[in-house]
Amino acid sequence: MALTLKDKRRIYSDLAVFLVGFGVAWWVGWQIEDLIWSLWLSSLLVGYATIIGSILYFVAGRVELPDTTSKDLLEGLPQIARLPVGLYHLGFFSIHFIGFHAVHAFFLFAFFPPEGLEEITLEGLEELEMLARRAVSYLPFVVMLAIGERDRIRRSVKKYDLAGPYLNVVRMHLLIFFFGFTSFLGVDHIFVFTVVYVVYFSPWAFEKNK
Repeated sequence: MALTLKDKRRIYSDLAVFLVGFGVAWWVGWQIEDLIWSLWLSSLLVGYATIIGSILYFVAGRVELPDTTSKDLLEGLPQIARLPVGLYHLGFFSIHFIGFHAVHAFFLFAFFPPEGLEEITLEGLEELEMLARRAVSYLPFVVMLAIGERDRIRRSVKKYDLAGPYLNVVRMHLLIFFFGFTSFLGVDHIFVFTVVYVVYFSPWAFEKNK
């Protein structure tokens, strides 16, 4: 693996996408908590979509299987037998991946509650409507992050390795710790957003040596 500079067209397009996302966040007056929850929502939506996409590719027989003990067994499955395997994996990872994020959200609410939702109980319709509106407001940033991760997502979908989306969760955890630390120190939001750009839109990328 070698660290190489992306082509200029890709760098400029990534920068443009980030500036749009940053502009939306600045326009609506985002705080650190909003950035944290947008990352959580991005991990949930993009990660789960990647899992579904990978399973669909597997069922269609258009996916690369990882080198595991079950590789030969999966490769030898007839096309019709791939569907129940895919459905089983969809059920398992739906419960596990969504449940993982639900537990994560519980702890986030304890330390980084969104403004106006500090005492949320999920017992009233008004609170649910507030949550829905807040989630919708995060979607532009979710799209921005998905575009920044498009190459990784494309590779993940075409390789039947359903653990891939969990790696993004680990990175999100590290960023959240960083955001919490900078929030405690009162660091300017521009610096925090710049870190997000470096992490998700770095002009350098690791590529296999030829």
